[in-house]
Amino acid sequence: MAAAEEEEAGQELQNYFSNANVTAAGNALVNITAPFEGNATDATGAVHNGETCAMIYVFDTSQAMEECCGCPLTADGLLTLSITNQLAQQPVGDAVAGVNALEDGSIRILSTLPNATPGDPVGNEVYCDPTTSVCCDPTGTNGPAGVGTLTPGSELVAWGQHIQTT
Repeated sequence: MAAAEEEEAGQELQNYFSNANVTAAGNALVNITAPFEGNATDATGAVHNGETCAMIYVFDTSQAMEECCGCPLTADGLLTLSITNQLAQQPVGDAVAGVNALEDGSIRILSTLPNATPGDPVGNEVYCDPTTSVCCDPTGTNGPAGVGTLTPGSELVAWGQHIQTT
């Protein structure tokens, strides 16, 4: 298997994937880190720890969104996700993982401020940091009174592997 990597930084990142869910291709990864150090004098736990959300959206080749998730990242934290096993495994509308799994498409990552808390009604795409109780909702529908937002956060750095041969 041959793989190439490329790195990008910003509040909005985009890249492609190919040959996901192809048995002979192997498993490519997406790595995301939050280089923002936080503010030690801030009383808010998320800001104090430099926590931000990586909102991840997976699109098929016709640019239809197929999956999404929100992941909290602390300052200098590293999030590593498998494209085959986590990001392109169960497109919208498929009840069984791996059925109609995506092979090619694009991934968009938005850096936002945390926009949900553990008490909010959450779906499978919302994740919470158990240490800080910060939750990230990529749909923007949670939060106070069910009205969440996607407010830009600090920059993220991300890099992904690209499967070159099968």
